[in-house]
Amino acid sequence: MSDLDFWAAFVTKLGRALKLEEYFIADWLYLLVLMTAVLCLWRGHRAQRIDLWDTIRTKKGEVTYTDPRKLFEVGAFVVMSCGFSYMVIQGKLTEWYAGIYVTAFVAARYLRDREQRLNRQLEIGASNPAAAAAPAQVKS
Repeated sequence: MSDLDFWAAFVTKLGRALKLEEYFIADWLYLLVLMTAVLCLWRGHRAQRIDLWDTIRTKKGEVTYTDPRKLFEVGAFVVMSCGFSYMVIQGKLTEWYAGIYVTAFVAARYLRDREQRLNRQLEIGASNPAAAAAPAQVKS
């Protein structure tokens, strides 16, 4: 048995073990698109045009730390996107899952923006006690 026969048999056994004959063109196309997206993000990060660490980090002053809320949002996005694409490929996507998928991330973004606005108001009130104590003017 030559080396070529060994590798041919190995690839054949591997293909049967992974059940590669059961995958469709859509699966391979999904994998190609996913790998292209990951490659583009990696190249942008490596060229310092984008910083992927900003998706999970927060900087306050000189201290940079992993923000649990951001980490949770990114993790949930990845898991739900994999589930979404799997359901699309299998033809099992329901309106409920699509609605939950969109609503979850819109609500998360809304709540994060709301929290940032409230924090900004608290910071302004703490730095300027006279403005916080002044009664609100009503326009007529």
